[in-house]
Amino acid sequence: MELIPHNIGNFLVQFPFYLVCLVGMVLVVVYWRFHPTAALLTAIALVIFVVTQLLSNFFSAWLPFALQSWRMPVGQMGQAMAIMTLLRSLLNATALALLLVAVFIGRKTS
Repeated sequence: MELIPHNIGNFLVQFPFYLVCLVGMVLVVVYWRFHPTAALLTAIALVIFVVTQLLSNFFSAWLPFALQSWRMPVGQMGQAMAIMTLLRSLLNATALALLLVAVFIGRKTS
């Protein structure tokens, strides 16, 4: 199946992203007892980032083949890809918002 090499290739190219997320999760564990709320928000954000990236990679490879096999017109294929991109963007924005809240939550004001 053509999807497997494509997805493995995407994973390898994006390995630095996944490595940073893994380091982030290690830091979440290390800092959990000092800043539990910030650590929880960071963990949720990192999981959203990783899951979104993995699903996006899969669907960006699978969706064109599926839409073509379903004999969907090219215009509708473009709409389906745009919807997928919008969903990915919304999930990434949510994860980034969680990270921003995690950075500033519980900070003392002067």
